This record gives sequence, structure tokens and C-alpha cells, in this order.
Amino acid sequence: MVYSVAYNCANESGSGRSMDSFPQYKTRLRNWLRNMNREQWKPTCPSKLCGRHFEEWMFDNSSSVGYEKKIFILTEDAVPAKFNKLDDAEPK
Repeated sequence: MVYSVAYNCANESGSGRSMDSFPQYKTRLRNWLRNMNREQWKPTCPSKLCGRHFEEWMFDNSSSVGYEKKIFILTEDAVPAKFNKLDDAEPK
């Protein structure tokens, strides 16, 4: 099971949310971590952030598998921006 690493976020794989990997480009990664209020934290390979922390327009949902299943892929410039005030509290 894969869990979202955002503070106080209980979403996990299988919950119907996308689970997105952290970017490898340093500038983009720094923007993600700053918005998450986790600037000193270093993500590891299995670290994921769920799709609820991104605006809908940040997904390229034109891809699909088969006839009905959509794949939601983050756009190149997507940066997480949707965090509850509680997300800034303490890590899980």
C-alpha cells in the first residue's frame, strides 16, 4: 500500500486518488517541498503525494487505457497547492 506523504493526509493507493512521484528536477522539487511546508525533508523513491493536493487543470487527463479507464498524469509545470490548514500541523 502506498500512502501520501503530506501532513495529515490519509489517502492511499486504491482510494481512487492518483499517487504522484516527486519530481527529479531540483527547482521543481524545491517548489513542491516549499508548498508542502516540508522544505528540509528529502523524498525517497517510494515517496508519493496524492492528487488531491493539485488543481484539476494540473492534470493531463487525455490519456486512457482501454475504453473507459482514464490515466491522470501531472503536467510538466504542476506544483501542489491544495493543503488544509491542518496539513501544516505535524507529520503523521
